[in-house]
Amino acid sequence: MDAVSQTNPQMWQIGQTEAGPFLVVPVPTGSHYYSKKTWVGSVLVGDTPEAAFEALRHNATPFQFGARINETGDVITIPGLGPVRETVFADQMTIVNSTIDRNLL
Repeated sequence: MDAVSQTNPQMWQIGQTEAGPFLVVPVPTGSHYYSKKTWVGSVLVGDTPEAAFEALRHNATPFQFGARINETGDVITIPGLGPVRETVFADQMTIVNSTIDRNLL
């Protein structure tokens, strides 16, 4: 993940060592965005914006593991955080993630 903008992050502790937590991870709450770079091709070899959007459908949320977002209303469960409902704007080549009940964010 290249960038995270977050509001009031909760600090989650993962594991324990004699010196303290093994890892402390800020988990965003409120409005936030993630910027993630995933190689999907090159216009130099003929890849298109449509092909990039198709790749986005398989990488719309962290830990999606390749499941395809097909339509508005699809729900992906992010391990450890909970469900996210997807809103697809195919004409704008955009997917918006919204947390729903039982999501920890």
